[in-house]
Amino acid sequence: MHKHINLLDQPVLMTTNYDRLYERYWEQELNTPLTGPKPPLMVSTYVDNDVVDNLRSDRPLLLKLHGSVEKPRNLVLSRSQYSRAKFEYPNFFKVVSALLLTRTVLFVGCGFNGDPDIELLLEDSAFTAQSIAPHYAITPKGRHDSETRSIRKAFNVKLLEYDNEDGNHDELTARLAELSRLVDDARI
Repeated sequence: MHKHINLLDQPVLMTTNYDRLYERYWEQELNTPLTGPKPPLMVSTYVDNDVVDNLRSDRPLLLKLHGSVEKPRNLVLSRSQYSRAKFEYPNFFKVVSALLLTRTVLFVGCGFNGDPDIELLLEDSAFTAQSIAPHYAITPKGRHDSETRSIRKAFNVKLLEYDNEDGNHDELTARLAELSRLVDDARI
């Protein structure tokens, strides 16, 4: 899955995951070390002061909204921790809010199952500047139509559903592969 996300060649990626799976993909699969004076992938967590510089760089940026396992004291695991992070590091969350206002975001792996951080950011974005252009989320099928409509109305997110009866998300990987091919074809 990380391969297909990488092939979308997006300048900014955001994740609520605090693991290092995406970074490991770069290091192992792409054989690209992320250390040194000019790493190929910039990584910023909410406690880092370099988010604006990293955003303005010519390299892709991974924003880790809930922190990183490398700094376990700064992990965001509860609503109160999120509130404290947002209060103590407002500039990081202003950047995230600006991205949600000015870019179309594709959510992968975000199930919209009650993550208050994402929901608050999206709700703020939807109410700050209403837009006919939605964000998108690739999610397993199975939601009631009223829930899908509610997500669209409250967060301006259109759900793109896939079959996942066996629970292994094979169709998600196939859809991401198709999307990366379409994006690549459109850029030619």
